[in-house]
Amino acid sequence: MDPTKGQAGRDVSQLLIYRPDLDGLRAFAALLDRETFSLWKFYSRRIRRIFPALLAVLAVVLIFGWFALLPKEYRALGKHVFGVAAFISNFLFWREAGYFDAARP
Repeated sequence: MDPTKGQAGRDVSQLLIYRPDLDGLRAFAALLDRETFSLWKFYSRRIRRIFPALLAVLAVVLIFGWFALLPKEYRALGKHVFGVAAFISNFLFWREAGYFDAARP
């Protein structure tokens, strides 16, 4: 029997397609299953998953910026890199003129 075929001869791989529209339902089901949710655990898992790649990208940007930017521009880059690493970049951008301003005709 072909392992990729189900009971009615249907291709099982078609049934196992990832559906991002169901992520919310999966999260809700996991919450009912465990009957608990920890914001701390959620963010700690997220940081462990995302932070290594984020730090690598930020390091490359800083190294490239050292050679490609003027001192004033490099200081601004350093401020923005800090904001991204601390997950407060939107607050830093908000303080900069025009970031959240409405488009003018």
